[in-house]
Amino acid sequence: MEFSIAFLRSTFSKHLKRCARNFACLETWRFTDDPHSFLQPLHEAPFHFYNATEHGVRSWFKYFGVEKCHVSPNFTVPFMLAFLLNQVLESVGASCGKEAREAAGQSALRDWADFWSDRSKAPGIFQELQNLPNEFQSGISAGFELVAREP
Repeated sequence: MEFSIAFLRSTFSKHLKRCARNFACLETWRFTDDPHSFLQPLHEAPFHFYNATEHGVRSWFKYFGVEKCHVSPNFTVPFMLAFLLNQVLESVGASCGKEAREAAGQSALRDWADFWSDRSKAPGIFQELQNLPNEFQSGISAGFELVAREP
């Protein structure tokens, strides 16, 4: 029997470790999702267990006989870039208008890569992206900051 999950969201993922044991009777487990939950670049190998990096997915399913864990064709770099860039342009267009969307679309990947290495090299559209409302930021951000205190 093959079981495929295509509906997991990041809010459910934190419970996956506990829930996975309930599916131990299945012969094959195929784990998939859309990029909204999995756009989490590896940055603390091999200790990045809480997101859907290879280390995280292997940790979640450590009680299973993992046969294969790889980047499937739909999650490769070209698809990740296409998804992210589409989401950015759609968000800019919806929040800032067509002109800002065009300006964002004209920025070069090299400009963004250089900015990562040298914060003084912010691309021209940086402020528009930085100031997107939270409703747009939350769908394409790299993470969230939570400020809380004990009740």
